[in-house]
Amino acid sequence: MTDVENNNGNLVEENDDEVLSVETSQHSGITMGFEPDEMDEEDFFGQAVNDLIVDYAIGQTVQGTVSSIEKEGILLDIGYKSDAFMPNNEIPKKTLVGDSLTILPGDQVDVAIVKLETKEGYTLVSGKRAFFALAWQYLRDTAQSGDPLTVTVNNQVEGGLVAQFNTVKGFIPASHVVSGPDDALENYIGQSLEVVVLSVDQKKKKVVFSAKKARQRPTESQLKETDEFFGQLDSGQVLSGTVTNIKDFGAFVDIGHSIEGLVHISELSWTRVRHPSDVIAVGDNVQVFVLGVSAENRRVSLGMKQLQPDPWLRAQTLYQEGDIVKGVVTRIATFGAFFELQHGIEGLIHISKFSTDRVENVSDVVSEGYKCKAKIIKFFPDKQKIGLSLIGVDQEGPCTNIEEREQQNDSANTDNPITSTEETTVEAN
Repeated sequence: MTDVENNNGNLVEENDDEVLSVETSQHSGITMGFEPDEMDEEDFFGQAVNDLIVDYAIGQTVQGTVSSIEKEGILLDIGYKSDAFMPNNEIPKKTLVGDSLTILPGDQVDVAIVKLETKEGYTLVSGKRAFFALAWQYLRDTAQSGDPLTVTVNNQVEGGLVAQFNTVKGFIPASHVVSGPDDALENYIGQSLEVVVLSVDQKKKKVVFSAKKARQRPTESQLKETDEFFGQLDSGQVLSGTVTNIKDFGAFVDIGHSIEGLVHISELSWTRVRHPSDVIAVGDNVQVFVLGVSAENRRVSLGMKQLQPDPWLRAQTLYQEGDIVKGVVTRIATFGAFFELQHGIEGLIHISKFSTDRVENVSDVVSEGYKCKAKIIKFFPDKQKIGLSLIGVDQEGPCTNIEEREQQNDSANTDNPITSTEETTVEAN
């Protein structure tokens, strides 16, 4: 703040970039829109200065402009009522990503508020504390984007390594850094490693890095090949792939060029699958059918049952209402039991069709795995629905001769519902 003289010879305060002055009209006797008896000159200027003050809080990170570099530190303009002062021991020596940092007058610098006003009248700030807060934000952003960053390995601990990014220390599990059985953790101490961020928890001050994931990142040429391959993908294609992961909801299959597609559990087989691991395993080489491609989300939906004979295509020639069939109870529900027929077709026995007597609980009559005979009372092959009943079925008597019908239809070419796939097949490398 400096004092300058206005046209009337009065002293007013000059606030760095803007001079607050009062021009008094000799004709109207009005000063800046206020009557002399409404607000005196001292009150007016005090109010004007207060209007320029920004509310800052201790710990807040702000950006300031370097005004001058002094022997004991740096003076900055942070848009506050007083200049900010950053002592030499709080000046960062490197950028957020580790490059050498030289600060000059006019530079924009991120600082954290340490004290709003010192006895010398400055606002005390710290560049190092600001970088600490910004480093956590950078780690969160990088974890979301998947971009790599460079860390320095400090030391070895049980199960892995301690590595540091800027002022933040994190952990690299041994399985995410060693490249083979002969690779030792101590070989990495003091080295700089390219890693990706697996997880960030600032409240618990925990960061987990992975050098393995960073090494597996595709090169630019690989990314180009992936884009070209993705552009060729289309629904209806048949691809070769390898099962890479199994979840409760389905299996992930690598179809080449760093592209993984999902085979939902409902698309694994025409018959009911309790868990994907019952029919598929990690490492299996499989053929998959492309159900859909989302170029925007980079997702591929795959199926496997489409490459298997559809039992419902033969069901209308094998079964008819009134048939007595063998099967097994696969699931129990409050409204009935699901019954799997011999040929992989599942139907429903409603709770009202177990007995002529009232049945309160399905489990009182049958249980999962229970083998019996049932009568087909409703048959809708186009809707893939079969209704069955146990009422009046002689469990010791013969079943309808389904085998004879099957033999009569063996000559019909209905075993493979998928035709002409060779023209649309793309083999993954």
